[in-house]
Amino acid sequence: MLLRLFVTFVTFVVLCTTSAFAADFVVPQQKIVGAESAVPLGELVDLTISPIKDPPKHFVSYSVAWKVFDGDKEKRVREYQDGIFFGAGVVTKRMTALVAITYLYAVKEGDKTTEITTRTVIISTPVIIGEDPGPSPDPAAPEPSFPEARYNLQKKSYSLATSKVPAAIRKNTATAVAKSFEAMASAVAAGAIKEVDELLKKTAESNRAAVGVNKAGWEPFFKEMQDTLYSLYEGKQMVTASDFAEAWREVAAGLKAVK
Repeated sequence: MLLRLFVTFVTFVVLCTTSAFAADFVVPQQKIVGAESAVPLGELVDLTISPIKDPPKHFVSYSVAWKVFDGDKEKRVREYQDGIFFGAGVVTKRMTALVAITYLYAVKEGDKTTEITTRTVIISTPVIIGEDPGPSPDPAAPEPSFPEARYNLQKKSYSLATSKVPAAIRKNTATAVAKSFEAMASAVAAGAIKEVDELLKKTAESNRAAVGVNKAGWEPFFKEMQDTLYSLYEGKQMVTASDFAEAWREVAAGLKAVK
C-alpha cells in the first residue's frame, strides 16, 4: 500500500488493485519526429511521435500532451491526432518541444479485466528555427547554500527543480509546490494527519492541485524525488508521519529557493 501511494504521489499514475504484473508493463520506444533538421524561417513546424512498432503485452492505447517553449514562454500550437504544428516565424531561434505520453495497460482473464494501470514518459527535443543559434542557457546564478538537515533534501529538491522542470513552468509553480509540501507537514505537526498512508495520499492530491495543468513539466522532478524518498523509506530512515513531514519541509525549502 505504501509503495503504491508513493507512485501515485510522484507520477500521478492511477493504479488499480494489484501491481503483480508490473514487469509486463513495458513502455514502447518512441521519439519526436519533425525536428531532425532546422526548419526554414517562415515555414510550418510539424511535430509528431514515431509509431509503436511492437505493442507490448497488455498495451491498450496511449494519449499525448504537448508543450513548446520559446525561451521561458510557452508557445501556442495547434494539435492534430498525435501531433502539433505552428508557424516557425521569421527570427532565428532555438525552441524546446516536450511531449508527455501516457500509456494505458489492461490485464484480462478471459472477459474480465483484473488490472488497469498507466505509465507516463516525457520526451523532449530542441526545435531549430533558421540557422542553429546554439543553446541559450539561463544566466548563471550562484547556487544557494542550505543548512545541514536530517535528510539534506533541500539541495536535491533545488537541483531537480532547476534542471528537470522547464524554466517557464518552475518559475510559475515552484512556490505553489513548496507551499503544498509545507501545508502537509504542518497538518502532521497539528495532529490532523497521523498516518503515513494518509499523508502520502493527501500530498498527492495537494501537489496535483499545485501544479495544475503543468503536471507533465513537473513529472521528471517527482520521478527522481521518488527514488530518493523511497530509498530513505526502504532504509527505515523515514518511518513515521513525523519523519515524512520533516522530509517534506526540506523539499519545500529547496523549492522556495528556486527563482
